[in-house]
Amino acid sequence: MSERIRDRLEPYEERIRDLEGRIGRIRERIENFEEMKSRLAKRLRELEEKKKRAVSRSEAKIIQGIIEEIKKEQKKARGYVRQKAGVVRRLEKRLTRQHKKAAPWRNKLNEFHRISQREVTYWETGEREAVPLNVERRGVTGPKYSSEEKAGLEKSASYSSDEGYERKEAGKRLSPAEYIKEWNRYFGGEFPLDPEEFERGVKGALKTGELESMSIPDLENFFRLFYGKRWESRYLTRRGAEKELNKRLRSLRVYLNA
Repeated sequence: MSERIRDRLEPYEERIRDLEGRIGRIRERIENFEEMKSRLAKRLRELEEKKKRAVSRSEAKIIQGIIEEIKKEQKKARGYVRQKAGVVRRLEKRLTRQHKKAAPWRNKLNEFHRISQREVTYWETGEREAVPLNVERRGVTGPKYSSEEKAGLEKSASYSSDEGYERKEAGKRLSPAEYIKEWNRYFGGEFPLDPEEFERGVKGALKTGELESMSIPDLENFFRLFYGKRWESRYLTRRGAEKELNKRLRSLRVYLNA
């Protein structure tokens, strides 16, 4: 009798576990973006203050360009959080329906064990209240890099004016594995990657046993080299694939340098 009840209950339980796992993963990504947004908001405030102290019109113009790029990232991040919050709400509705369908079989199983005097602790039946998401519209900020590609895998960013003002921002230096871990933190839901695989690939390409930290532009170039074809296979056109990949790499660069 108990096994028959379990057989009827298990399909619902399996769907519930799957939905809860998906909801948990999306919530984690939303939390990552919220944490990132706080860091970038601080960065924007710093740039606003720096613009006020600019010693020349050309310097102020350069800083304003960085601020405008940050505001674009704000808009994209707000849209991402809203979209993912909507996904979570839809999944929670499906989860509630599965709990309702599972409830009669859970009750039967609990009753069976009660009658047979076996102590079994099982989930409570009925609807469970969904935990509200914090989707407050907070500013997303971050730096912009005006970059000029050089030969090979090197790229730098610099700004200059008539007064000799020059700004170079290399940003963080990371190992290949650390870079992919950060990619997975924000974009692993759509394109998960193996950090150790990437690090082995970079070492092999550079023919070195030991690998020190690398600049973000260099890591981006290796990313395109190793994963470009796999990324393109997800899109109808190469141009569309490159555009979407560049958007994500640029956003990740902003997040890392917050």
